[in-house]
Amino acid sequence: MVALLPPAVKDKGVLAIGMEAQYPPFEFYDTDNKTVIGFDADVASSLAKLMGLKLEIHDAAFDSIIPSLASGRYDLGISGFTVTAERAKQVNFVTYYYEGDGLMVKAGNPGNLTIGDSLCGVRIAVLKGSTQALKSVPALDKVCTSAGKPAIAATVVPGSNDLGLSLQSGRVQAVLTDGSNAGYTAKLSGGKFEVATGQPYNPAPFGIASPKDNDLDKAVQKALEVMISNGTYASTLKKWNMEAGAVQAPKINEISG
Repeated sequence: MVALLPPAVKDKGVLAIGMEAQYPPFEFYDTDNKTVIGFDADVASSLAKLMGLKLEIHDAAFDSIIPSLASGRYDLGISGFTVTAERAKQVNFVTYYYEGDGLMVKAGNPGNLTIGDSLCGVRIAVLKGSTQALKSVPALDKVCTSAGKPAIAATVVPGSNDLGLSLQSGRVQAVLTDGSNAGYTAKLSGGKFEVATGQPYNPAPFGIASPKDNDLDKAVQKALEVMISNGTYASTLKKWNMEAGAVQAPKINEISG
C-alpha cells in the first residue's frame, strides 16, 4: 500500500489523523490524559505502520474533522463517521465497521424508553454534526408528528462528553448515540446508566474519511484488507469487544440508506 500513497503524503512521512477523543470505545484519553486510545486509535496505528508513516493523532471537534480534510489539515478522519450520501459529497470513505444507534438512559430506565414512538416529546441529547442529529432524530420526529404526537425535544451538544453529562444532570431523559458508545459509556458509569433494550436503530457502515482530491482511500482500503487477512483487524475488534460490527471487505463510499 506504500506504492498507493499520494506523493504529498508519502514525502512528508506523516499520517495526520483527526478524531474526537471523547468517544469510547472508539477514541478517548487513557488515564494519563495524554494518550489517545480506543478502537479507532488502534486502527490508525496499524494503518500508519503498514504505510510506513509516522502517526499523528489530532483531537478535534467532531463536526470540524471533515471540513479540515478538505483544507488539508488532516490526511484522514477516523472518528466513528457514518457513511452518508451528504458526507460522501465532501470526502471519500472506506468502510471499516458497521454500527447502529443505541439509546442510553438512567439505570432502571425510569421512562421505559426505547428507540421509537416512546421518544415522542422526550428530552434527548445528540452530538452536533452526528448522524443521530442529522438523520435519526428527523426520521423519528416524522413518525411522531405523523401520528399526531409531539416531536422529540432534542438537545444538540458540542462534544461527546456532554452527552453523559446532560443525562446525569437531568437536562435530558436519554442519549441517542452510536450503540458501541452507549454500551461502553454505560459500562463505565458505575451503574448510573444503561442501554435501553431493542435492536440497534438504522445500522449503517462507518467509514475512514479521506480528501476527494487524492487517492489515499485506495491505500486505506488496501491496508485494511491486509489487516483483515493477517488477523490484526480481528484482534483489534476483540480487544474492544466490538466483534459484532466486523467488516468482511472494506468498500469505498458504501452509502447508508
